[in-house]
Amino acid sequence: MRKAALIISAALLTFTFVLGGCGGDQPSSQSAGQTAAQSAGQTAAQSAGQTAAQSTGQTSSQGSGGTAAQTGITEEQAKAIALKDSGVAEADAVFTKVSRELDDGAEKYDIDFTSGGVQYEYDIDARTGEILAWAKEQTIQQTEVAQSSQTEGTNPAGITEQQALENALKAAGLTSDQITNPQVKLEFDDDYGRQVYDVEFRAGITEYNYDIDPENGNVLSSDIDADD
Repeated sequence: MRKAALIISAALLTFTFVLGGCGGDQPSSQSAGQTAAQSAGQTAAQSAGQTAAQSTGQTSSQGSGGTAAQTGITEEQAKAIALKDSGVAEADAVFTKVSRELDDGAEKYDIDFTSGGVQYEYDIDARTGEILAWAKEQTIQQTEVAQSSQTEGTNPAGITEQQALENALKAAGLTSDQITNPQVKLEFDDDYGRQVYDVEFRAGITEYNYDIDPENGNVLSSDIDADD
């Protein structure tokens, strides 16, 4: 009987030990699960944060790049700057070239226009609107327009071609039957900065050339050359 009691007690102790071991493993398992869940959560959060940051950075960069590409002045603003500097009204200007170009790594507007027989050329900084270079040049268009707007041999503001020739003959002391190959042209003269009549003719071996004022008929200059 005593032996049986000892056996039962040993069995009970063994059962208790087994139950205790199983109970002790449960918190460890829970702790491991919690650690894994926390680690996974942190990893997911970090990944999501990095992705969001990268996306924000890319969007910001793209937005910044798009804004930079649009900075500077427009074509119309560049034209207005050139007109203001030249003192030419927009209604009086004929634009022959307006382009945005890259020059030594910097963008500029190349603007050309004419007004009143004068050619204007401007280089304008496309970013700041600063005038980098400019030039103006008198053209012969003024003469061509004046000639095309009048009847043949007529100057609406003054004398005719025939009168210019007669004044030149008078200055030379000749008559029309003493000369050959008379030529009369109304053209722009750089020396006077305006139109003049250029009168040429020959008398024997001598060639005559006169500049005649188209408004009053006065002789502005003369050149007489005799052939050798």
